[in-house]
Amino acid sequence: MNKRKHILMNLMVILFIVSIFQIKIGPVYANDVPKEKITNETISIETNIEDNLVTKLDKLTFDVWVRDVNDEKIDIDYISVTNNGKNIPINWNDDEKTSYTTDLVIGKNNINIEVNYSNTKINKNYVIMKEEAEDGDVIGNIIFSMDAFTIGLGYIVEPIKVDLIKGERASELLVRILESNGFDYDFTGTINQSFYLAAIAAAENEIYTVEPEIPEALKEALEGNYNENNYDENYLGEFDFNSLSGWMYSVNNIFPNVGYADYYLKDGDVIRTQFTLALGSDIGGGWGNNFFELVNKDALTSAIAEINTFHRDEYLQYEDIEKAYNHSLTILQKVNASQVEIDDALLDLENAVNVIENSGNLN
Repeated sequence: MNKRKHILMNLMVILFIVSIFQIKIGPVYANDVPKEKITNETISIETNIEDNLVTKLDKLTFDVWVRDVNDEKIDIDYISVTNNGKNIPINWNDDEKTSYTTDLVIGKNNINIEVNYSNTKINKNYVIMKEEAEDGDVIGNIIFSMDAFTIGLGYIVEPIKVDLIKGERASELLVRILESNGFDYDFTGTINQSFYLAAIAAAENEIYTVEPEIPEALKEALEGNYNENNYDENYLGEFDFNSLSGWMYSVNNIFPNVGYADYYLKDGDVIRTQFTLALGSDIGGGWGNNFFELVNKDALTSAIAEINTFHRDEYLQYEDIEKAYNHSLTILQKVNASQVEIDDALLDLENAVNVIENSGNLN
């Protein structure tokens, strides 16, 4: 399999952004995604760790946001993150958050976050219980989707529920899904280290089932920085349509600052792999320079995945469910959808399903 390596071009793009646009690095999550926040007069800690989680995972990936009274990130020198008293190594540290992956032991894992800064100490403890399982066992499921809404292609892989396999990295899950859906892929790094999805490639299935067309709202935001004819019909990946394009992914509406190979998913996670034309600014993952309202599409994506995976033929024979389902897809594919539109679509879909279920007409 050929890999398209563009290291020099990547460096040139980064330099171009920093020197020309002067984008300020900032938050890349929306709608209060971190599950818990503790604070005092000086320090605030946010994290997406789920307290009292019971899991069969070998490793847990999580993010920590620590900020001072002026909402500035506190340096990692003032922060200690441990599991059962042992330091947890840092995956990645940037101007917004710090990412960690810890090995889990059978039984009780006490993850402690302690900040000692400006004569103030604050800490929070989380308990994770690990149960035994064999490598290769199904230990839950995740929601997966892959889309190219930014160029009008809709879903490459519609929302589905996928088995979560013990010991599997997010990169391995991604490859498994791409191959099962009839796509090839180009990448840099390896499946187990520094994996970067450079492009997907047509194989059993085509990528461009319709002509690509960038939505008008996005064209306006891009200010002419695109070329709708600059693509290969057998590929979709970095530097297609402009120099700022490529594949990004979010987990539970947070854009990780680590690659797929360094992320370990847990039961119930929602992972959305999305094509961007603006280094994430068009999909809610920009460096403090997002084009549209920051929204959370995870709940609606999950509802569609539930239907697609288990009930599609059964439910879509009913006109009201089909109408609500199709409207939900339209809203999900809208690059500048508002949270109100998303929430309303979810409510309409849930109501349509509930009416039919309560009527006793479902088989």
